[in-house]
Amino acid sequence: MTELEQRRLILLAKQNCYRVSQRRKEENSSNNMEGMCPVTWDSMMCWDLTAAGTTARQTCPDYVNGFNTKEYVTKVCAENGTWWVNANSTEWSNFNSCVKPSMDLSSHATHGDHIRLLYTTGYSVSLVFLLVAVSIMVGCRRLHSKSNSLHINLFLAFILRAVVSFLKDTLFVANVGLAKDVRKGTDGVYEFVHDATHWECKLLMTILVFSINACNMAILSEALYLTRLLHRPLAAEGRGVRAYIILGWCK
Repeated sequence: MTELEQRRLILLAKQNCYRVSQRRKEENSSNNMEGMCPVTWDSMMCWDLTAAGTTARQTCPDYVNGFNTKEYVTKVCAENGTWWVNANSTEWSNFNSCVKPSMDLSSHATHGDHIRLLYTTGYSVSLVFLLVAVSIMVGCRRLHSKSNSLHINLFLAFILRAVVSFLKDTLFVANVGLAKDVRKGTDGVYEFVHDATHWECKLLMTILVFSINACNMAILSEALYLTRLLHRPLAAEGRGVRAYIILGWCK
């Protein structure tokens, strides 16, 4: 959620709290409201009428970034029918449970580096052999066949996937986004710049997802062709593999 969207939702909640307050005044205009804490807004949440000497409780608001919505906020209504105030003479709500505890991700970062090294090595070895295989299949006329045409397209899909993966790891800052799309917060954590367009980042990730899907569809196309070749070899050889190639790349 962007900061602007969060402010908008907080403002809507505040407006709704005002309406609740007016409605309670109308409902209890002829009744004695002593012994009840009034409807109040604490800058984040609305608190309805609460009996004196009790503690009101609500789930943490979902319109505040970083809050754990499975936890609760509490607010104490004193015996005299007023909301409890702190040392600064300000009504106080306990949001401590809403703040998600910080996690020590140092061990996860180490594992992440190991995994990144592992798949980078795998992509590098795979890319070298794939380029050699495509060069041999394209350069050697004896290997020109319909089934090898499908193999070449499958290899090209895996080559595209490896190249785009290398680009992402090279261009992305802290594996979050491009340098122009992220900034480092005061806590040292990188976050997206909300007012940026991110079109280059989106384009790169779109190509990466496309390459992954192309690999899967190329394997499916080969499986369909081989299945048809086993059951109806003459028909499969007569029609060619153009439809299977289009299926693999266009999905």
